[in-house]
Amino acid sequence: MLEYEHYLEYKLYCIGDDGQCVKSHDFMAADDLAALDRARELCHEYEIEIWQGTNFITRVAKNGTASTIPAQERDRA
Repeated sequence: MLEYEHYLEYKLYCIGDDGQCVKSHDFMAADDLAALDRARELCHEYEIEIWQGTNFITRVAKNGTASTIPAQERDRA
C-alpha cells in the first residue's frame, strides 16, 4: 500500500485584506497539522482558511493567530 493512500484531501483559501478569496489550492496532507504547515507554505502572504471536505479546520491571520470559526460564520455574528 502506498503511503499517500492515507492522506486526506484539503482545500486552502487565501483571503485578501477585503475578506474575499484571492486564490485557492487543493492539496493532500496526512492530518490537520500537516495541512496547516502546507497551507502556510502555499499562501504565506495572506490570511488562510483550511477545509477538509465540508469540515472547517481553521483560519489563520497573517500574524499567525488561529481561529476555529469560519469567516462566513464569524462575519454573521
